[in-house]
Amino acid sequence: MKWVEGTCECGKTIRRRSPVPMIVECDCYKYCPLCGAEMAPYTPDLNPRTYRDEKNIDPLGIAEQNEASIDTFYVCYNHTPPYYSSQKPVEVELS
Repeated sequence: MKWVEGTCECGKTIRRRSPVPMIVECDCYKYCPLCGAEMAPYTPDLNPRTYRDEKNIDPLGIAEQNEASIDTFYVCYNHTPPYYSSQKPVEVELS
């Protein structure tokens, strides 16, 4: 067996023992880019239809603007307002 390695776009080098090249996921998407803390999975408290459409103007001014969207996966509560992340796992090719 030989070592295969690859570098993620975040700069992390991943190494594994394997006889063949492979693709693995880097876990950098789980960490806040602002403070480096591990983010919590984001679970909305309401049905997605209840959230306002951020791209359109709210004519009545009733809906409160929020940085979260339907694409939000993780949240870091160490900031005010919280940091919402829509980053997905990054695939790294090891060769």
